[in-house]
Amino acid sequence: MNMMASLLAVLLVACTGDDKGGEDDTGTVPDDTGIISGDSGGGDSGGGDDTSEPTGPTIQDVQQGVIAEGDTVSLDGVIVTSPQSYYGFFIGEPGGGAHSGVWVYTGDLGKGDKLVVAMGDELSITGVVAEYGVEDETGVVPGTLTQLILASAADASITGSVALPMSSIVTTSDLADPKVAELYEGVVVTIEGVTVTNADLGFGEWQVDDGVIIDNVFMDVEAPLGGFYDAISGPLYYSYGAFKIEPRSAADLVWGCAADACVDDLSIGDLVISELMPNPDVCYDADCEWFEILNNTAGSVNLQGLGIGDLGTQTTAVVSTVVIPAGGHAVLAVGDGSSWGYSSVTPSGWYSGGAVSMTNTGDSLRIFNSSGDLDSTHTYLADDVDAGVSIQLSSSASDATSNDDGANWCQGTDPIGDSGDMGTPGSPNKECG
Repeated sequence: MNMMASLLAVLLVACTGDDKGGEDDTGTVPDDTGIISGDSGGGDSGGGDDTSEPTGPTIQDVQQGVIAEGDTVSLDGVIVTSPQSYYGFFIGEPGGGAHSGVWVYTGDLGKGDKLVVAMGDELSITGVVAEYGVEDETGVVPGTLTQLILASAADASITGSVALPMSSIVTTSDLADPKVAELYEGVVVTIEGVTVTNADLGFGEWQVDDGVIIDNVFMDVEAPLGGFYDAISGPLYYSYGAFKIEPRSAADLVWGCAADACVDDLSIGDLVISELMPNPDVCYDADCEWFEILNNTAGSVNLQGLGIGDLGTQTTAVVSTVVIPAGGHAVLAVGDGSSWGYSSVTPSGWYSGGAVSMTNTGDSLRIFNSSGDLDSTHTYLADDVDAGVSIQLSSSASDATSNDDGANWCQGTDPIGDSGDMGTPGSPNKECG
């Protein structure tokens, strides 16, 4: 887990009200023949397949309709696979795999009838099998969630503490197919190597490849658009016509590097600030400030998680995947691009403005990781700053020591497209002097 994961992943037990559901479009629960490689796969801290034969009803019996809706069933040796939300929690069979998980609904418990369970608790539990669905905007219920309704806290007893079932590795295309996803409703699943394609769907939800939704029943996450995850895990929930993965803690969100090195792999001088625009003239500072970074390493570097600060105490960070090749440059720009004024320049990435800005009266810019500063510029003065003119590091001084010397900096003289501003964002600098 790198620095950005710990900055962005904020654990918050959600108080959500939509119990979610999941048959296919025909109302039929499909069988599990010929589907999914990797049922015993990895993203969870699980304990391997259980080869013992169950002695009574199983969650598979509930999910596959062997036990009918409205029937009461008692399950022994099942494992709590999620934290508790206000309305319930997930349980699973020790062996994991298709049809091995189900949602336990506790919303009918009385005010003084409290049940407290934790992940890894082994339970004996009795409840009523039910299907729950929510109408969409057309008044149609697109699918239902199979659930076990608990009538009393006394109907669930903790019989031990055991290893969690192994997570089932699935693909985003698997989860985009309702018939395949249905097999894993209620089961802890893991998707691997995914990119955030929509950072805010509303209601705390966000989206990765193939339209797979990540939800916030157990925790809220500020997902960066374009951010890359090595793995995302969690029980598969269903609501309002969509399957959704529910991460349970920061451990279910594994940031990926997508390069030869990540920010926390770097040392002083591996990255050098090589150009900055403290006072753009093409548009307001808050929309068009930018600076350039040179990668001095022999491999590619992902800047996701790179800290940015100035002479003040406030800092920000790069939240999206920005990969610089060996010896290459990246342009980091303020804001979100909505008011960006340089038509000829496409920034490599964005950082938030406001707290971190380059003042026109003198300042210094620094970049850092969890170990400390990687580089900082010399402290430039107001006399160094002209409207619409960048401050550039001399091409022969591109190391973390030389760029501390103001004599190695000079003003840009090359036009930036037709903006009227001067500089070389994303390109090698000239020799100063």
